[in-house]
Amino acid sequence: MPRYHLAGRTVLITGSTGGLGTALARALRARGAGLALLGLDGDLAHRQAT
Repeated sequence: MPRYHLAGRTVLITGSTGGLGTALARALRARGAGLALLGLDGDLAHRQAT
């Protein structure tokens, strides 16, 4: 069972197109969180969010 229940919640990640931000986005998405991503590469942030 996940430690944190994130289904139905939205998480804002700044720096999401870097290595750590990308890994964090993947982990939170796997736990059911919605994502609001900000990064220098807008196209990459959009691809990560979908």
